Amino acid sequence: MMISNVRGEFGKLAGNVRFDPEHLEISSITAEIDVNSSARGT
Repeated sequence: MMISNVRGEFGKLAGNVRFDPEHLEISSITAEIDVNSSARGT
């Protein structure tokens, strides 16, 4: 297996943060990234 760093950006992404300081157990973060929207720099 090989791992490398690639610079770029995603054009389509969405996210949601749910935070309740009095009930941390129900706090959450979700993210969706459309991998087909990636653009790499040269």
